[in-house]
Amino acid sequence: MAEFRPILAAHEITEQQWRVVRALVDAPEGLGVGELAARTVLLGPSVSRILAALETRGLVQRATVDHDGRRAIVTATAAGVELFERVSPLSEQVYRRVEARFGRAELEQLHALLDRLSDSGPVN
Repeated sequence: MAEFRPILAAHEITEQQWRVVRALVDAPEGLGVGELAARTVLLGPSVSRILAALETRGLVQRATVDHDGRRAIVTATAAGVELFERVSPLSEQVYRRVEARFGRAELEQLHALLDRLSDSGPVN
């Protein structure tokens, strides 16, 4: 993350906020808060705080589900997509440098191990 932080800071967005924006851009139909928490590997209360900050900046919007007023679908706004389109190429450059340093096979192995760790649930 040390290589990503300066990029994100220059765009006044935190690592966690970036994960949320990226997940929402990848799901243009929108996501419920629970699904967003799962996709970003963040706790629900953290996602709620992050969404409040992103809404204030006009980067995301919430809409209640017609049949259930307690449930909301969150989507990226045009400003959120624009931010993603500015930051994403810079982020991809960092990923390419990391891949050049370690090689594709080692990165795939790392991703597989991280997926296994994530799938195993919390450590008690």
